[in-house]
Amino acid sequence: MNSLNANDNIPVGKLVATLNNTITICKFYWLLSISEQVKKSKTLISKKVLFAEMVSHAWFTVNYFHVSFGKHHDLGQHIQKLREIESISKKASKEEIQKQLVSSKKFE
Repeated sequence: MNSLNANDNIPVGKLVATLNNTITICKFYWLLSISEQVKKSKTLISKKVLFAEMVSHAWFTVNYFHVSFGKHHDLGQHIQKLREIESISKKASKEEIQKQLVSSKKFE
């Protein structure tokens, strides 16, 4: 396992600072999505790809467990709207969701 240290010239403190206030769950899906893209050796990530990744991670939680992320958080509502607009099945895989959202022309 690689570790980050002060000599790597990576501003780890800035990343850590983004997670100081964790009122919204989006921050965790955001970080998870970035880490997934980094695992795929992506060094430049478009917003559309990042958002599609975030939605695909939260999809199962929203559609099967009907988890509410709180009244200050509308990720669940957005996922429900995306499911309707894009006609994506509740049972769609993470990869299918990402592919559909990234290729969609409805959000450009």
